Amino acid sequence: MWMWLAAAAAAVLIVLFALDDGRGPRGPEGHDGWQTGAMWVAAYDHAIDTGFGTAGCCKSQTDFGEKCREVCGQTLSFVGDEDAQVLGCYFGLPTGGCVGLLVQVQGDPVSVFVVRRDADPHPVISNREELRLRRRELGPLVLYALAYAERDEVLDSFEL
Repeated sequence: MWMWLAAAAAAVLIVLFALDDGRGPRGPEGHDGWQTGAMWVAAYDHAIDTGFGTAGCCKSQTDFGEKCREVCGQTLSFVGDEDAQVLGCYFGLPTGGCVGLLVQVQGDPVSVFVVRRDADPHPVISNREELRLRRRELGPLVLYALAYAERDEVLDSFEL
């Protein structure tokens, strides 16, 4: 009998290890933090290369608050000062199921990515030391700001 129990326990452990590949939390589309971080860097580079905030990567007519409600279940609004403005929702390259926003703060391009807290992949930016990634929890959402400059204040400009 104990042999059967040991075999069953071993089988359960094998299945659990097979299902957990050790890559940590997953985003809305199942990407881990490394994959999500790479997608966000590619999207940020793409936005800059196509003229940050222009029609090549940005839908300015898209209501970002409504887009956040549609994707994340919460309406988000921007209450920043005159030095910062939301240019629109990012489109172009994949963002891992997260809402991408293009924001300009004192002339600096900042990408803000919004994800539900329960689907936060905890992105990692590994190969671009010059980029800064900042995180803010806001109710059931998590916001990330990706930019070359330290722009923590942009995350404080959003509210539910």
